[in-house]
Amino acid sequence: MAEYSVPANTPLNDDTVRALRADFPILHTVVNGNPLVYLDSGATSQKPLQVLDAERNFYLHANSAVHRGAHTLAVEATELFEQARTTVAAFVGARDENIVWTSNATEALNLVAYSIGNASQGLGGEKAQRFALKPGDEILTTEIEHHANLIPWQILAQRTGATLKHIPATDDGQIDYEAAAELVTEKTRILAFTHVSNVTGAIADVPRFVALAQKVGALTVLDACQSVPHMPVDFPRTRCRFRRILGAQNARPHRHRRTLRPRRTPRRPAPIPHRRLYDYPRRTPRRRLYARPHQI
Repeated sequence: MAEYSVPANTPLNDDTVRALRADFPILHTVVNGNPLVYLDSGATSQKPLQVLDAERNFYLHANSAVHRGAHTLAVEATELFEQARTTVAAFVGARDENIVWTSNATEALNLVAYSIGNASQGLGGEKAQRFALKPGDEILTTEIEHHANLIPWQILAQRTGATLKHIPATDDGQIDYEAAAELVTEKTRILAFTHVSNVTGAIADVPRFVALAQKVGALTVLDACQSVPHMPVDFPRTRCRFRRILGAQNARPHRHRRTLRPRRTPRRPAPIPHRRLYDYPRRTPRRRLYARPHQI
């Protein structure tokens, strides 16, 4: 397997940049006579040789069902699976048992919203009732959120009768914290916000948001998909209840690539009815590879 050509925390100069580019085979592509310059890592990052080799090595030597067998390959696959959990936990300052794998980051937020919706319908027992919403409760997000941090809360509001509100943005794309202080009230039950905007690059003042939420006992949900690839993020220090990160923006493989980090939540979430929890219109039709609830 390929070794990393540039150690972590190495100061960048022309030589190290060239060495880093050499780790990414796709960057050898020539477009219109020029070397490829890829600027869409905010959506999906390219994969270095080290990641491609590790994934290929798994399929060559350890491919098996994780947590579903006692034979040699199953045990080895499970160990590698859990080692990855430990690595991700250390990367964001979390504990292994607080990391939950999901198929993608959008599903992570859907899972949180779906679970709160279930609690609101009396499911999950007495302990789940602290998450239940009712008519008159409010869910608060911002105007600079990614689609994935908007649609789940719209659906949750529809399911529970809660009201969804949005913290406005300033003319330069920053969050209006004065407006946020006015919008966070005793009715606020959930405050969901992005750490770094995928459009404007605005960086949220996490301690300020958390302080506002804690004053009224609101649940905080942090979308850290854009921040973790670009800055050190220590999840416990954010003091948010739920956080999500995205492997596709961290040069990770495309399977089991994203994580949801809930606090004091069991490692394995309850089953969900289908892969994409909430369906909404798309501009481009695509073939459906799953069944909707009424089709099951």
